[in-house]
Amino acid sequence: MKTQLSHYCISLVSRLLNVSRSGYYAWLKRPGKSTALTEHINKQYWYHKARLGAPSLVHDARDKGYHVSERTISRVLQQLGLRSKAARKFKYKTDSGSGHNVVLNKLNREFNPDKPNIVWESDITYIKTGEG
Repeated sequence: MKTQLSHYCISLVSRLLNVSRSGYYAWLKRPGKSTALTEHINKQYWYHKARLGAPSLVHDARDKGYHVSERTISRVLQQLGLRSKAARKFKYKTDSGSGHNVVLNKLNREFNPDKPNIVWESDITYIKTGEG
């Protein structure tokens, strides 16, 4: 509507768009959504590795003093083009037959050595590490 006012009068544009003139002027005076809120949401989204959506981010925003609803957070995320992704499940690594990251079997299932301290064994298959 703002762009059309340079070419047409306010009464014609408001009538065509089915908007009252007073409503248009009231809308002009309303403060827009805070860019600080948008920056805060973007920062928190990436701080949590893109795994939080609007229901969780609304708590962070309220803790910082923003009085917003979950729907407002959702709209800001949509405007920024951000979507939360599900947290990755821990996947146990098994021998997939590819041969990489698998240690050769030097013991060949001979668990009874001749002397002590010749063979040591353990199973660390299910220890969760940061490397995956």
